[in-house]
Amino acid sequence: ERIETVHLFLAKLPHLHRVCLSHVMKHLDFVWSHQRKLQAYLATEPQELKNATSGSRLQHLCKPNSWLLVFRQILIRPPWPLLTDFAVGLEVHLRALQAVFLTLATTSGDTAPLGPAILNLPLPTKSLAEDSAENRCDVDKYKRRDD
Repeated sequence: ERIETVHLFLAKLPHLHRVCLSHVMKHLDFVWSHQRKLQAYLATEPQELKNATSGSRLQHLCKPNSWLLVFRQILIRPPWPLLTDFAVGLEVHLRALQAVFLTLATTSGDTAPLGPAILNLPLPTKSLAEDSAENRCDVDKYKRRDD
């Protein structure tokens, strides 16, 4: 029943809104999948490193709720007179976003995480001082012009 309701909601959206929502949810899915990989990696860390991260924090990495709460303020933004409704409707909004997210997400929650190699990629060695002139932004191009 919930899946049918989500599909009906998505079908009623204007095409551009549906595409935008799908795009945002796929990006959130990408971030969530990396959180799960990080959680799996941290769970296999030696004991002295595990002490730095509590078990409850690791559990939060497995759930998309944190990201959905952040994006809730962007995706479900009411007109100013109804802003108090936004503040009190947290649980309802979160359940609705979870249903849409889980419908549009491309990966499942139990996909096999990548090993630590993906998490230990080397940082770029090039410093900002070595940045070439052609790669720098021309600030003058974006200055405000006085008419």
